[in-house]
Amino acid sequence: MSDFTVEAIRYQTPNPSTLERDRVVIAVVDGQIAAVAPADGDAAADLRARSRNHLDLGSETVLVPGLIDLHVHAPQWQQLGTALDLPVQDWLQTYTFPLEARFADTAMAGVVYRDLVTTLLAHGTTTAVYFASVHEAERSSWPKHAPRPGSAPSSAEWRWIIPTQRRSGIEMPMPHLA
Repeated sequence: MSDFTVEAIRYQTPNPSTLERDRVVIAVVDGQIAAVAPADGDAAADLRARSRNHLDLGSETVLVPGLIDLHVHAPQWQQLGTALDLPVQDWLQTYTFPLEARFADTAMAGVVYRDLVTTLLAHGTTTAVYFASVHEAERSSWPKHAPRPGSAPSSAEWRWIIPTQRRSGIEMPMPHLA
């Protein structure tokens, strides 16, 4: 018996020159895909019948494989979309390097990394290559910051890490550089 089944349109690319679109039933057991069957076949009917929970996503929702990000500078997560006012070398010197220096504090790094991984997973990125800072203790602490259900940082934790600063007359969350 599966924990649940999902029925939806699926897009996949089994090779670089092929895009497939089909309707499938996917059985999930203990958080892993246990079976996939074309929705119009006997195997799919069997999966639906044995499922504790069947979710039909209809014809307007599609399933795609997890996204892969091959280049994530984890310590720069707090800066996403900010400080676009400088050339890259000035930006690194003014914002990035001072912020990354704070990653010697593994508690601070843990809050940022937990939010980073939780957010990427929530947006469909299931695999990533993460680049850490130069701090050995921070790099070694990565495994303990793996997200767990309900483990997103609290707003109090974020206020501690990213206080609001004023730049160019606009109030925006910015890294604390002191």
